[in-house]
Amino acid sequence: MYDFVLSHQDQIARIQGFPYNHGITTRKFGDCAIGNGDKRQKQFEQQQNWRLMKIFKANNFHKLIAQHSSETLPVQSTSKIANYYKLDGLIYFKLRSQYSPVLISGTADCPIAFLATTNRSLIGIIHSGRLGTKKKIIPKTINILNTNYGIAPQQLIIGLWPGICPHCYPVDLKTAILTQILDSGIPPKNIYSGGNSCSAHSTDKDGFIFASHSRDHNGERNAAFITF
Repeated sequence: MYDFVLSHQDQIARIQGFPYNHGITTRKFGDCAIGNGDKRQKQFEQQQNWRLMKIFKANNFHKLIAQHSSETLPVQSTSKIANYYKLDGLIYFKLRSQYSPVLISGTADCPIAFLATTNRSLIGIIHSGRLGTKKKIIPKTINILNTNYGIAPQQLIIGLWPGICPHCYPVDLKTAILTQILDSGIPPKNIYSGGNSCSAHSTDKDGFIFASHSRDHNGERNAAFITF
């Protein structure tokens, strides 16, 4: 048993209880890798982003190109073109116009943190792999929200997609990240952890559910996403 639920013909996994539109695409949804210069793959990847927009009635997408850094950027763009950012965290403050983007990060084992406020004024997504966790990207983002925007940790809700488990990878990233989140002042009741999910070995009757770099080394990626 896993602490996620599958929806949309088993193409999207969601963390149980996390009260925002979010998810992690499964292998049934298809590869969401950007393609590293492959024009056809890039076009297909954009089509996958547009599929997510359509499903969740979003206006556009903003997508991370992970750098394994500790940088998070607040964005306010309402651009109708594709928006890509070479960093590991995005924060979006809701506009009065009701503009509703979907924030996306590729992942193939790395944990993803979904952020939101209890008053539904903000969403965020953070890619926190081994290096990002070591550099404390999630605590740094929580501190930026508190210091620069007056959003106290108690106002935040976090959903953690744990990525690869410690049985499949030598570092227990999930435990390290949960410790960082709690040490940042997020109340335990505001944390949804994704339980025993693992990108490398979670299976259903059709085989492996998610893309996994450590398992396949083929460049395939899931898309983790959140929207209002």
